[in-house]
Amino acid sequence: MPCISVSRKKDSCVEYWSPTEDKELLKLYEIHGPKWMDIVNKMKTTRNHKQVRERYINHLRPGINFDPLTKVEGEAIINLYNEIGGKWTEIAGKLGRTQLQVRNFWYNKRRGERSRRLHRRTASKLSRMSIDFLLN
Repeated sequence: MPCISVSRKKDSCVEYWSPTEDKELLKLYEIHGPKWMDIVNKMKTTRNHKQVRERYINHLRPGINFDPLTKVEGEAIINLYNEIGGKWTEIAGKLGRTQLQVRNFWYNKRRGERSRRLHRRTASKLSRMSIDFLLN
């Protein structure tokens, strides 16, 4: 698989997972279970055990729901975060989602709130400025 450069660094590149690698990983997982080093040693790839583990857990594991999060799931994430904090893996396990999906939802929600607050502040500042301009 060719190396695709994603930054200006000399040694930095991304190698996307091929369908062949995915099939091989699934087959080896059935044989070895979550023994990531055993799987890496048997695979015909340059991947390390962390890459193999993350690929399986976040993309290939049976039972992962890849549909967009529903409002109910969003509310559940908020409630669980308020109860147990940022334990993304624990929250994800209760919802049948990946840790990445839950964490990304949370931070995108926060970014949206921050953006709305900034927009409100800017809008109120602009309206005060236009009132001052009209009065003078």
